Amino acid sequence: MYTAVKYIDCLILLGLYLFFFLPRLKGQPKKNILLKSIYYLYLCIVFYGTLAPIVPTFDAPSINLIPFRDYFFAYGDYHRQIILNILLFMPMGFFMAWHRRKSILSTTLICAAISFAIEVLQPWITINRVCDITDLITNTFGALLGCLLYRAFHRFLDAHNVLL
Repeated sequence: MYTAVKYIDCLILLGLYLFFFLPRLKGQPKKNILLKSIYYLYLCIVFYGTLAPIVPTFDAPSINLIPFRDYFFAYGDYHRQIILNILLFMPMGFFMAWHRRKSILSTTLICAAISFAIEVLQPWITINRVCDITDLITNTFGALLGCLLYRAFHRFLDAHNVLL
């Protein structure tokens, strides 16, 4: 049943792209359409990996407020989870820094707010998910790394007179 719900979630995201997002990009340069479409696809992957399938639950939410609890007590595949959380949010920091061109701090804080929203929603709209402070920390760190990677990338292109 949950597989069917995930497919429905993907169809909704595809519909949003085709009927809401893509029409707003008409008239923009193809490079912008491509970059924004890649960013949308990335956000869909984040949604799919963190909040799908959407199956509202009315159980008491499971919340972990002890940072790196899984690491300290060697629960599950904690190394993998930490690395995946960092890698998941690196592109968000990169794309946000590229698109917004704001300070590293403000971009990282926006990514942290998105991560916070995901963590708060997880135990309420998905099955067997935990609101975990470690995920918030590692996601935010990944976004910060993405911002720093963008800055290095941008400086490299500036030094070689490449325009984006």
